[in-house]
Amino acid sequence: VQAASLDNLKKELELIEASLDELLKKLPTTAEIPTLIQEMHQAAAKNNLTMTNVTPGETVVEKPIERLPIAISVSGSYEQLSQFIRDVGKMSRIVTLANINLSSENKSAKDDGSKLTLSATANTYKAMDLSKEAKAASAASQAE
Repeated sequence: VQAASLDNLKKELELIEASLDELLKKLPTTAEIPTLIQEMHQAAAKNNLTMTNVTPGETVVEKPIERLPIAISVSGSYEQLSQFIRDVGKMSRIVTLANINLSSENKSAKDDGSKLTLSATANTYKAMDLSKEAKAASAASQAE
């Protein structure tokens, strides 16, 4: 009974690993970061926003993926900012917004449209090349 169960578990593990490999292939490479930044600029321009900051940060390793934070700041009306956030959610890449800060620019009382500035960390993700790590680990174990 346990042998049959073991065979089923091995088959299930193979399916899960194949599934994971397929998902990891769908994550982009770092070479696509300029495209992401361009897409964010396009989303801002489409919503008549002013993008005042785009600063890529240090990569954070969260095996089997890497998180690539990008500090962004955009200015405009509340409606424009909310549409920009929706557009970021529809991008070709997975992008999450974190550390969101919304601030108001003090204008004169005559100015009906209050301008807001949204500052956030836009996180995108990429697959780590696990095949290199696996080769290095097997080479190290063979050297022992």
